[in-house]
This record gives sequence, structure tokens and C-alpha cells, in this order.
Amino acid sequence: MLFIISLSAAQVSSEPGIYLNGTGEVLINDSNSLDGFSKATWNMWIKQEAYNSNSGVVGKYEASAMGRSYLIRNSLSNGSSVSVAISGDGTNTGLYTSNSILACGIRENNQWTMITVTYDGSLIKYYRNGVFCDQDKTIIPSIYNSISPLRLGGGNNIFFNGGIDEFTFYDQSLSREQITRLHDESFHGNNLGQSIPVLVYHKIENSANDAIVVSPDQFQAQMDYLYKNEFNTITLQNYVDWKNGNYDMPKKAIIIVFDDGFLSVYDTAKPIMDKYGFKGSVPVVTRYASFTGNSSGYMKWDQINDLANNGWSIESHSITHSHLLTLNESQFRYELSYSKELLTNKTGNVPNSFVFPFHESNANYTSICGEYYDLCWTQGSLNPTYDFKSTPGTEYLSLRRINIVNITTLEYFANYLRRDTNKFGEWNMEEGAGNTTIDSSGNDNTGYLLGGASWYSKNLNSTLSSIFDKFKTLSDDNKIEDGLDNIIDSDKGKAPIKLEKEKTWPDNMDIEGYYYSIHDPIKLEKEDKDKENKGKIYTKI
Repeated sequence: MLFIISLSAAQVSSEPGIYLNGTGEVLINDSNSLDGFSKATWNMWIKQEAYNSNSGVVGKYEASAMGRSYLIRNSLSNGSSVSVAISGDGTNTGLYTSNSILACGIRENNQWTMITVTYDGSLIKYYRNGVFCDQDKTIIPSIYNSISPLRLGGGNNIFFNGGIDEFTFYDQSLSREQITRLHDESFHGNNLGQSIPVLVYHKIENSANDAIVVSPDQFQAQMDYLYKNEFNTITLQNYVDWKNGNYDMPKKAIIIVFDDGFLSVYDTAKPIMDKYGFKGSVPVVTRYASFTGNSSGYMKWDQINDLANNGWSIESHSITHSHLLTLNESQFRYELSYSKELLTNKTGNVPNSFVFPFHESNANYTSICGEYYDLCWTQGSLNPTYDFKSTPGTEYLSLRRINIVNITTLEYFANYLRRDTNKFGEWNMEEGAGNTTIDSSGNDNTGYLLGGASWYSKNLNSTLSSIFDKFKTLSDDNKIEDGLDNIIDSDKGKAPIKLEKEKTWPDNMDIEGYYYSIHDPIKLEKEDKDKENKGKIYTKI
């Protein structure tokens, strides 16, 4: 197929997205990165102005030999359903439609709606505004690599009437948490902006027989994954500065935290992170850092200071690592104030974060913590969770962290970060002017505005209205007008599915309790001192 494109300039708009007037579209030329896969997620924001039956919102589909890959349409009941057509051989098509009763698509005109479709070779799932809505089984194990272009707004020659924005196309079937994250971040959704994952480790050593002990090989693989996917580590101090407007957050930012201050962080984790230029943050138990013996396995102050001098953030994890809710308020305040004072004196830097041991806190103690620290961390889980610039720093169960444990496989680790990786293409549609929209995924799949498509809003006079006449497609003669072989959507006989709650972990898991029930640092320090005293030779004078 040959596409001949003649372009002219479009008017400037300060509004987000691209306006499709019922005749316009965004065309992206065929590329190996756009089809021939067995897993995918299509995520987009659309705003329908008027329903055009079975209009193709996203499609790489021509009703011709070798032309069929995939097509997503809004259909049924004024566009309230989402229709998906996929082909595994370029000739035969499977058609799937979300149940009209569930209204997984457009529910009201002139409102931005986030539509997400995931595919994994056996299931097609439909999400609306970040919430799972419906699903269909499929026997098509992979998508055919067709020669058709990718078309936004006119995927089957029936054109969508409205706007499209923030279209991202992933090579994985995203989890519910990642799709919710997309909605939370978006200007059109909860408008929370960039989200930051906070990964929490404890010990990095080979005897990984406890949940909090991650092997060096595991840790190496995880850091290598971050590096290859271009993540940028920031510290808890950087996060505070960002919240206060004093730091420019990089893309793909991630925080790596090591609770307690184990010696293996200095001996094992730091050398691995140094290879990639990564920095971490260490909430320190100040009593453990002051041990003089070597059996307890914690860093001493000279090692902690070396981390601080190399750009790491040193924070407070209390004085004694006690169950703080068992302390009265006076004792609790002492844990907060003296650990802060000692860390400031020892490192020369004032800590801004306090991490509650065992994630044990309540609303009152978290509020008291806020009198001493900017960030009070009370929650940690194995669930994918994220923090935003606007996340309250001193509210109970507000700030969130992801526990990385010895059963965290690389696949599961990667799943926490799918939002930032594994993209076939990403068109943020932020240009506001010109004839093209840039693919920021790195695959260079530029989108061309054609046939009256313009930068939102519809009241702008676009000079692109004549471009569609100059766009010519040379393809097979058996092309059908609607581009879908005259198949009509129907959910007849399809019953609404019973939504089952996915298994999740508690939001404030205690993963330290078992370790400290069999490893008593105070006892180990006492044994060291006893050995030291027995070794001394007393001379009677």
C-alpha cells in the first residue's frame, strides 16, 4: 500500500487533543512496531460530539487481502458500547462487543471519557475511566501483521465525530492498577499529574530465606531492568523538594528505599546501584547505627555518612524500631524528635521523612509525626501503588510504598512499572499546532492530521480541510465502504459478567515482624559486648 500525503499548516490551539469533525483522522504509516503481537493495551481519551454509528476510533484494518489487524469502534446505543475486531490471519475477523447494559463506552456527548481495551491472546477486557467494565473470550492467539496504516478517528472509513487525546498503545496487557494510574495522572481524569513508584527493600544477601531478604542476583536483575528501561532514581529528599516546588521531576522517576539500615545495603546494594548511577534512600534506626559490635548486621555511622556524601537520602526509622502504638505520646514524640536530632548531628542533613516501623500507626500518631517531618510513611504493600505531587504527606495511609520481597519475580516487578514501559506508540497530542503529532515512545511513528482534523477546539479555522482530497490510498479493489466486511455489532444473547474482585494484599502489610521475631538486634549487640569483655585481659596492679 502506498500513501501519498500533501500537508499544509493548522491553526494554533491552547486546548488539548485533536478535533475530528466527522471527516478527519490522524494517520500513522504502517510499521513493524504497530502489529504482529499477542498482547496489547489500547488507551485513549475521546469526546463524542455526535454519534456516528460504528465509527472507527482506532484501527489498523482494511477489508482487503493482508489488510486486517485490529479495529476499535464505539457502537450500539449512541456509542455506549465498545466494539473490537481482530484478525489472526489478515482474512478472517473475530468481532467482540461490550455489553450495552454495562455502558463501557460513551455515556454522554461532549464529555472526555478514557476508553481502554486490553488483549492477551485469550481475553479482551474493556475499561471505562480506569475501571474494569466487561470482558470477552477470544480464540485468536495473536494479531496479524497487516500492511494497513494505523488510523485514529477513521479506522474503518466511518469517521468519529469529536475529539481524541493521549492515545497510548502498549505491547502488554496492562493490569487494572496500571490503567487506574493512567486515569489518575491524566489532565482529563483526576489530573494528579506524574506518579512516582516507591520501592522498598531491606536486606540484600544470598541467604534469602526470609521475606525481607532479596538475593543479590534478584536485585541486580531488577536494577538492570530499571536501567534498560531508562528509569531515573530520585531520593526522598528530591520528592519533598518537588512537592515544595523546588525540584524538576525527571520522566520515569522512581524512589528506591532501604528500610532499617542493614549493612548489606552498603556492601552489596550500593555497588550494584553505582554501576547504573542510581541513588537510594535509607530510613535509619538510630540505635542500630550506634552499635559497636559486628554481629547485628547494620551499617555504622561512617558508612551511613558515606552514603549521604554520595547523594543518598538519610531519613528516620525511629530510635528503637519499636511498635510505636504501644508507646504513650511522650515516648512516641521522643522517638520522633531525638532520632531527627541525632541524624542531623551525625550526617549534617535534616531528615524530612519518618517511616513507621512495621507500618504500625493511626491517624493521631501520623498527625503528630507531621509536627516533626514533612513525610510520614505509614503504608506498604505488595500491591502496585503510587504517590503524586499532591499526595498528603502527613495523613494516615496516604503515602504509599511497594514492598519488594524475595518472592517478587522479575515479571511481577516489571508489572509495577508497565505504565512507563513496553509501548508500541505514545501520542500525547500536546503540539497544538502543525500537521503532525509526535510519537514519544521512541518508535518514531509520526501521526499526520488529515481530512479536516485540527487541533482542538472545533471553533478554530483549520487549513487542513482540503488535505483529505489530496490523500490517496492505492489498495486492493475489493475494499468495502465501511472497512469491516459489512459485519454489524451486536451483543444479543450476551449476559453481563459477574465482576469478581481481584486478589489484593493488605495496604499496610507488616513484612518485618517475622524477621524481628527471630532476629533480635539488641540481643546480638549484647552478645558482641559479652565476647569483647571476655576477651579482655585484666592486669592486677
